Amino acid sequence: MKFLSLLSGARYSKYDKTVHVAVSFAMTLIGAVVVPLTWAAIAVFIAGIVKELFDIKHSRFKFDLTDIYANAAGVLFASLVWLLIAAS
Repeated sequence: MKFLSLLSGARYSKYDKTVHVAVSFAMTLIGAVVVPLTWAAIAVFIAGIVKELFDIKHSRFKFDLTDIYANAAGVLFASLVWLLIAAS
């Protein structure tokens, strides 16, 4: 399965939460290279919330609280990985 096809159908697929975790994880790690981890984690989490609020306003998308939980899991996992790497 191609990665882009996974993303394009993620909203309707069983991989939706996996995509949310993976994208939040990657964005947090990339952000932590540029700014302090705390700022990167906050920015990615807020971006996930804003995206879900956008979904409320657009009938093509559906708000899903579990997407926010998945985003938070990705941010927390990335933060843990970052701190473990920094400690070694």
